Amino acid sequence: MSPDSGSLGWLVSLMHAGWRFTPTFEDGNVAQLNGVHTWAHSAYADGVMILSPTEAKALRTDPDGGVVWERVGTLPEVAAELLGLPHPDAPGAPRLVRASVPRLWTP
Repeated sequence: MSPDSGSLGWLVSLMHAGWRFTPTFEDGNVAQLNGVHTWAHSAYADGVMILSPTEAKALRTDPDGGVVWERVGTLPEVAAELLGLPHPDAPGAPRLVRASVPRLWTP
C-alpha cells in the first residue's frame, strides 16, 4: 500500500496488521482515534493517536514505559512508518529509551 491509497486504506492496513482502535468522543462526534498494537512474546507496545488525516502521532514503548521510537506527521506518513517498524526483538529494532511515558497522577 502506498500513501496515495488514502487515510482509510492506511487504517485498514494497520487493522490487518493486528492494531486495535478505540474512538474518543467529544460532543457526540469522534474527536480522536487511538490505536494500540501489542507484540506477542514481548512486553513492547506500539500506539498511535489520530486527530485527523493530517495529524497523527505514534510511539513504541519498552517494558518499563520508556519511549524508544516516535513519529509525528500525517496519517499516511505515520502509518507507513509503523508498518515498516521491525518486531521489537528483531535486529535493528529501536531499543534506546528517548523519553518516558507520563505516569498517571493520583492524589
